[in-house]
Amino acid sequence: MYNPNGQTMMQKGSMNNGMMSMTKQVAMVFHVPQDSLNKNGLTMNQITCKYMDNNGNWNTASGVTVNAAANTITISQSNLYSYYVLVPTTTTGTDNDNILIPQSYELEQNYPNPFNPVTIIKYSLPSESKVILKIYDMLGKEVTTLVNSIQTPGEHIVNFNASDLPSGIYLYNITAGNFTQTKKLVLLK
Repeated sequence: MYNPNGQTMMQKGSMNNGMMSMTKQVAMVFHVPQDSLNKNGLTMNQITCKYMDNNGNWNTASGVTVNAAANTITISQSNLYSYYVLVPTTTTGTDNDNILIPQSYELEQNYPNPFNPVTIIKYSLPSESKVILKIYDMLGKEVTTLVNSIQTPGEHIVNFNASDLPSGIYLYNITAGNFTQTKKLVLLK
C-alpha cells in the first residue's frame, strides 16, 4: 500500500494467501472514466465490484458506495483481497443487440502472472466452438484439463487453482475450432 506522498507504507494486519485482514476498515477508491462508460452504454449505477477469494471464487464486494457524480466506487472493508474487478451488474430483458461478439479467436496472458495459487485465463470465441483448455508442465506432460466442452461465442474466463502443484513454469494450451495457441504461466509459492 502507498500513502499519498508516494512513500511505501504497510498497514498492520495478517496475510493469508491473497487476503489481508486489516485491524481497521480500509477504503479503496476506483475511478471509472466516463468514456469507458459511454463506450459500453453503462451508467455508474450499473457497475459493481467483485473480488476473487483464496479459493478462486468471484464474490460481490460488500461495503460498496457509488458516487455517480465523481465516477467513483469506494469499497470499505477490513479484508482485502489480491484481485478486484469492476463489472456491469446483470441487466434484465432479452435484448442481445448490445452484446459484442469477438471478431477472432484470442487467448490472453493469464493474470496475475506469476501467481499463487490462483490465476485467471481469458479467451475469446467468435463463434460456437468445441474448446479444450489444458495445462502442461515444461516436459509436456498434461497436468489438468480446465475446459472440454462446446461454448458459445464471446469472452470466457477460467480460474486455475494450482494449490496442489509445485512452483514452476507451466504451459496452457487452447484448441477451439481451427485455432490453437500456447502461453506460459509461472507459479510461485
